[in-house]
Amino acid sequence: NNALAFSITKNAYVNEDFAEPISCLLLPGDYHFVAVIHKTNDASEAAAAIASTSQATITTSKLLSVFAVNQPVTILANQPNTVSIDLGPCITSKFQIKTTDETPANVASCEVILNPSSSATAAYLFNPTTGLAESTYLYRTEFVLSNMSISTFKNNPLGVNCLLSEASQLISVTVNMKDASGNIVRTRTFSDVPMKPHRITRATGSFFHSAANSSFTLSTTLDPTYEFEF
Repeated sequence: NNALAFSITKNAYVNEDFAEPISCLLLPGDYHFVAVIHKTNDASEAAAAIASTSQATITTSKLLSVFAVNQPVTILANQPNTVSIDLGPCITSKFQIKTTDETPANVASCEVILNPSSSATAAYLFNPTTGLAESTYLYRTEFVLSNMSISTFKNNPLGVNCLLSEASQLISVTVNMKDASGNIVRTRTFSDVPMKPHRITRATGSFFHSAANSSFTLSTTLDPTYEFEF
């Protein structure tokens, strides 16, 4: 009847029993077990807040992989009930940019923005039953070369996770390559990028330069001579 019977949160950073089974006492009857498991950027970020079978919130500075499920469960009387919760594949979708040309020496970071015309948020509301977000949010991540274990963006995919508001959604993506002062060296916008939950959509190509090959063709054959008398 949508009344909360039991709730628990665990953090892998601080709970030594994070991987241990969760136990609780419940009256016999029918229940919905709603679970959300997600990665966090650091130990200070809280676990998702589950308000109901249709609404949960993740508060984070950068959205990472998210798994969620609403699983009907019947608890039987006078016996132990062991429940295995199947969260299935992740509900998040990921966009990746993979550049195939050399990264210019003055490029220090790459900023990837999904849904640039939407509003930014640090509280992502979604439906744990469907895995879909309540709104189309802006997602922004900046990859700084000096903070990474790579020296170039070439052939190194850079990915940003997002929640979709539809099972299949076309989004816009802006990619900014910046110098050490934050000035944009090169920018590209991709429109109608097809995204789906638990799938990577990867854009691959020459970001900074486009190679061009040319050749010359000519004919030494002249048209018939035009003559006139004088």
